Amino acid sequence: MRQNLGWAVGYNAIALPVAAGIFYPAFGLVLRPEVAALSMSGSSFLVAVNALLLKRLRLPAQATGPASTRRDELQPVG
Repeated sequence: MRQNLGWAVGYNAIALPVAAGIFYPAFGLVLRPEVAALSMSGSSFLVAVNALLLKRLRLPAQATGPASTRRDELQPVG
């Protein structure tokens, strides 16, 4: 989730100002609305692709021992 959030924030931090025309006065850079809409949909595409790639990720096994107990292993008191 954090990686997807990072991708979305990073992509939007770059794409939103360009799509809004903030760089037009300085660089003459502006996007047509159709291109800006396609560009912004790229954020959703990147997040979806990253989520699919994360499904393949193998996380290291969690340590098991007396200090780590799972919620369903807890015994009721009383």
